Amino acid sequence: MSFERACEYLDQVSRLREWKAKTGVRVVLTDLDDSPISTAAVFIAQKQKFVEAVAAVVPILNKDEFAAALNKEDQEAHTRWSVDPGRWQTVVENLDRKFSLDGGRICRNRLSIIEDIYRTPPEIKEGALTTLDAFKTAGLRIGTVTHAKEDWTNFKLRFLGLNKYFEHVILAQIDKPKDWESWAVGVERFGVGPEEVLGIGDSIEGDIVAARQAGIRHLIWVPSTWRVNNLGQLPEGTIVVPEGFGKIIERLIEAA
Repeated sequence: MSFERACEYLDQVSRLREWKAKTGVRVVLTDLDDSPISTAAVFIAQKQKFVEAVAAVVPILNKDEFAAALNKEDQEAHTRWSVDPGRWQTVVENLDRKFSLDGGRICRNRLSIIEDIYRTPPEIKEGALTTLDAFKTAGLRIGTVTHAKEDWTNFKLRFLGLNKYFEHVILAQIDKPKDWESWAVGVERFGVGPEEVLGIGDSIEGDIVAARQAGIRHLIWVPSTWRVNNLGQLPEGTIVVPEGFGKIIERLIEAA
């Protein structure tokens, strides 16, 4: 970190401490996937690899049509089973039937390409580590409310070295939409009131609306890569940070 950047960081920490004292906020609860880390990029890359692998053995296949069908099946499966990874089995079976591929085995035989989503570490978003460091240095406790299986969550946290930031990891139930209950559990784990919490996430319904329903007043929305996460009505007073997780503190201080 350059001297100039270090001075900016220390100034941010100082102003964040002032904000903390003014608001009474003691805890930061943040979503994980596509908030500080870029999970969507892994999904997009592995789905494209899957399309290419199927097209390689079925040369007559229209890749654009097949990719569109894959996305449609994924959306429908997500509606039914939410983020449960088991949904991909149904997705590939439906694709085999829809395109009559080799007696219904080509897609199923390449399911592991999609399942590599859960074995591929995502990247940390620009400025996210600095933001998390600043929260900790300013004396804020941090937890994450994530919508994913425990083993996948632990894999991401360990690989990216994020364990040290999160005092508590709250896992929302994977076979239904993320809702207020998981945010309420996060508040309870820290032993604070919801008015003492800053909630951060990329999903309007699953993070911001759900956190408000759990009583959290201080909210920051970082618009999502996934269109579905950007649908809904933001609660009054929500701070929007379109530049990403790395700019949260800047916008938080501006809005104070």
